[in-house]
Amino acid sequence: MQKIHFKKLIAQNFICFGQEAVIIDFESCKNITMIKGRNFDTICDIEDNSSSNGSGKSSILDAFIYALFGKTVKNPKKIGAKDVINNIIGKKMIVEIYFDDYKVQRTRKPDGLKLWKSTDGKFDDASELTRGEMRQTQSLIESILGFNYETMKSICVFTDNNSDSYLEATAQDRRSIIENLLGLEKYRKFHEKTKEFIKQNKQEIEGQNIEINTKLTVQSTHSNNISVYENNKKQWENQIQNDINKYELEITMHENQMENLISENKELEIYNNSQNQIVLKEKEVEQLKIKIKKHEDIESKIQVKAKELLTIIQNKKDELSPLNNENNLVKNSIKIVENTILKIDNLSDGVDCDYCFNKVSHSNCSNIRLSKVEELEGLNIQLQQNIKNSDEIKSSIQAKLTEYKGVEELHKRNSNELKNSKDLVEKNEKHISELRKIEKPEVAILIDKVKNKTSLLKSMIIEKKVEVKGKSPYCDLISKAKNMISDIKEKINSCSVLADNLKNKVKLYDFWLEAFSEKGIRRFIIDQILPILNKTIVEMLEILIEGKLTLVFDNEFNETITKFPDGIEMPYDLLSNGQKRRINLALSQAFAYVRQLNVGNYPSIMFLDEISINMDSQGNQAIHHLIRTISKEKQVFVTTHDQELQGLLTGFDSETIVVEMKDGFSKIAQK
Repeated sequence: MQKIHFKKLIAQNFICFGQEAVIIDFESCKNITMIKGRNFDTICDIEDNSSSNGSGKSSILDAFIYALFGKTVKNPKKIGAKDVINNIIGKKMIVEIYFDDYKVQRTRKPDGLKLWKSTDGKFDDASELTRGEMRQTQSLIESILGFNYETMKSICVFTDNNSDSYLEATAQDRRSIIENLLGLEKYRKFHEKTKEFIKQNKQEIEGQNIEINTKLTVQSTHSNNISVYENNKKQWENQIQNDINKYELEITMHENQMENLISENKELEIYNNSQNQIVLKEKEVEQLKIKIKKHEDIESKIQVKAKELLTIIQNKKDELSPLNNENNLVKNSIKIVENTILKIDNLSDGVDCDYCFNKVSHSNCSNIRLSKVEELEGLNIQLQQNIKNSDEIKSSIQAKLTEYKGVEELHKRNSNELKNSKDLVEKNEKHISELRKIEKPEVAILIDKVKNKTSLLKSMIIEKKVEVKGKSPYCDLISKAKNMISDIKEKINSCSVLADNLKNKVKLYDFWLEAFSEKGIRRFIIDQILPILNKTIVEMLEILIEGKLTLVFDNEFNETITKFPDGIEMPYDLLSNGQKRRINLALSQAFAYVRQLNVGNYPSIMFLDEISINMDSQGNQAIHHLIRTISKEKQVFVTTHDQELQGLLTGFDSETIVVEMKDGFSKIAQK
């Protein structure tokens, strides 16, 4: 079992406690501690000029409970935040309580609630567990304790009346106490949360069904629209086909009309033949003009080519003329040299030389002759080269003359063809001119009008066929409506899947709703723990009333009180105050024991405040016995005026704390 070990209580400016803080060090107290009081502000006792009433003893209990839960023991609904502040000081109320590794501090003016946890007693920012809001911190404190206000009060605080006991509690408080004792609050919360989930899911299912019905309505509208659009499309197509049929009928009628007009009119036949010949002749003229243009282009090229060849030939002739002149000069020079050589050869010695007028000598002439022979050879070589060059130029001139002759022949043929083509054009144009003189008969004008109408109708038929094969004005509307229906179906399917999932959740939640209900796991736990609770109540009553009364709870926690040994049922309200007090005390201890078994923890402290009022000697003995029994596991703080009970407790291993009231403030008296 885990004991919630309370270590210290500090109260400052709380109810009757003032600036001098009241400190109760639970760790230094014995397991049985009597709390006595002396009120020096009320003259009552002649010996010490004090009274124990109104000294502030009960304020210790209130400070203990208030530090943990922010409520006083008595009348918590009537005692507000401002009422717990000392009315003389009026501000800076502080209550602190230390248990296990925790410290709780609750303040008023300013209001605050803080929580720390520290294994080494260092309660600072690093060890603070305070939540953002006071109610969140309060929930954390209660989860750490494992007790709520009603349960803590019912198992560890017992006052001088029965108003705070379980049997005096309202049905709602009774349920809260039982659920907290047995750890059932979570199942009740689970039950309420499950109900919320079911409600939310059913609302969502309804919402999905409404959404599905809405979308089905929209889908039906689009389906109707598609039917209308499809019908309109068919009407549109039929109208186009009707128009085509109408046009075709008109064309047939016009064609028949033209056949009749043509077959009955000779002038028209002559005119039509002339028009056909005009068309043929115009085509022939057009082709001839193309041919003329071609011959003219060729003629232009021939002239350019001929001019080019004549220029080349003339240039070659110009090259040949100086070369011929040079050849003549070379030939003359050769004759002169040859004559000179011949003359030298014919010279006789002793003849006068024509050049030097000296006498000729053959020995002197040989050198001259040799030079002339060499000169002659050079001239012959030069002559041969010139002849060769002349021949090449002559050959080139001849080739160009041959080419020029070919161009001339081409020019002659092209000129003839060009002339013939022009003559034909002129002839055809004259013929066309003659044909055009044939006047168009009135019937031809009528036929042209019919032809135009027929041509227009054929064009309209083509347009209509293209139109009907293309996209109708209703295609986009139909496509858009089908796409919207497809989207709606997907959304409906999504809504249906979501609704089915929600329905499956509801089925699951229905199971857990039943499981978390009072007939489910909570009933199972109560059925398991109830025999132990009833047995413990009987054992406690054996101590307190010696078994003269028994109390048994049914599984709805309605009590049945029986008088022993008569077996007569006794309503709780018919019991004496002393009987009620002892039954409630027995009940509180049984609850504490059950809490230990069920949850595994229990508080280390119990407060008994004036429980022996109007109690007889036998009752005091029973309470003393119970206090000694409880003190084996817990610290018991007893506030009592009863001298007999005080005497019984003083004779046992106990100690006393004295609370003194003086000048309107209470404090702990020094030992």
